[in-house]
Amino acid sequence: MKKLQLNITLYEYWHAGTGRSSGPLIDAAIVRTKGRLPYLPGRTLRGLLREGVLMAEESGLDMAENTTALLFGGPNQDGILRVSDARLSNEMETWAATQTDECVDALVGTIASTAIDDSTGTAQKGSLRAIEVAIPMTLHAVVHVLEQEDFVENAIVMGVGFVRGIGSGRRRGLGRVQIRVEEVGT
Repeated sequence: MKKLQLNITLYEYWHAGTGRSSGPLIDAAIVRTKGRLPYLPGRTLRGLLREGVLMAEESGLDMAENTTALLFGGPNQDGILRVSDARLSNEMETWAATQTDECVDALVGTIASTAIDDSTGTAQKGSLRAIEVAIPMTLHAVVHVLEQEDFVENAIVMGVGFVRGIGSGRRRGLGRVQIRVEEVGT
């Protein structure tokens, strides 16, 4: 089995959410490891990679037909890729285990927004929303290639070029990203 490492450099605040709030002040909390560090779930990353490879395929780049379906699966078809969670280094997990909540929480912040009533120019009632965000950082994930196919690395490299943002709000300025792909062996 071939392995590719993804080095995911986030240049802006980013939000990979749990779908839950975090007390009365945070409407949308980020996902965290057991060591309380932010991470990007593999399922989310897989979806972003799939979208990027599909865009590359549809753009007419030099890619075999149905590459997206072969890599990620489709109706009645399993894909040949498995994608891990994207996390900070093991050294950061070790560091976080020795730190107070306040120290680890320095890696996250809060962004608040509200909807404005066009007729009055004031905030709409009940529209204040606060989301938890992580600071810019570099995460690492591994893509396991279950079948030896020569085109896989090239398809992933082309696909990550189309991934411009990660997480919630990526189309509104959060999560600007660059992903680099390295082969790490079998």
